[in-house]
Amino acid sequence: MSPTASTEPLLRRGRAYRLDLVCVGRGSARVVFTPAGAGTEAGVPCDRSVVWQRFTPHGPVRIDVDGVKGSTGAIAWVLREVGHVS
Repeated sequence: MSPTASTEPLLRRGRAYRLDLVCVGRGSARVVFTPAGAGTEAGVPCDRSVVWQRFTPHGPVRIDVDGVKGSTGAIAWVLREVGHVS
């Protein structure tokens, strides 16, 4: 597993998004949002479980996924717009 995978997606204000992550392998990973209030830091077990989170950005967002020391495997994610926030 690479130490860090990150993305800085172009997201629209006033829209809600859903991030789905899955890790296949052994161990776990962590997903971290920057700025901290953009989403909730969460663990991702490498047991093929899908972990998801809905969030509404208020500006630029960076999403980092880091493998926990000793973990092996691969991470996949999909980010999609799921609605308009009033």
